[in-house]
Amino acid sequence: MKDFDTSEIELYLSNNYTEPETLIDATKATFLISENIPSPMGAFLSAFRNKVDAEKTQAEKGGNLYTWSELLAHLKD
Repeated sequence: MKDFDTSEIELYLSNNYTEPETLIDATKATFLISENIPSPMGAFLSAFRNKVDAEKTQAEKGGNLYTWSELLAHLKD
C-alpha cells in the first residue's frame, strides 16, 4: 500500500467467506490465512463478518486469525 495515498480511500470491502455474494467492511472483519482454503490471489486469505464464524472455519481448516491491523502488519513482512 506504499504506492498510493491510503488517506483517500473511504471504504475497504471484502467478500464474506460464509456468504460470498455479501461485501463486508474489511476494517471490521476477522481474517483467516489457511493453506487449506485456496484463494484466487494466492494468499490463502479469507474474510469473515465476525470472529465466531472465523473461529469455526479455523477449527475445521486450521490457520491463523488476524484483525485488519494485524493482517496489514503480517503482509508487510
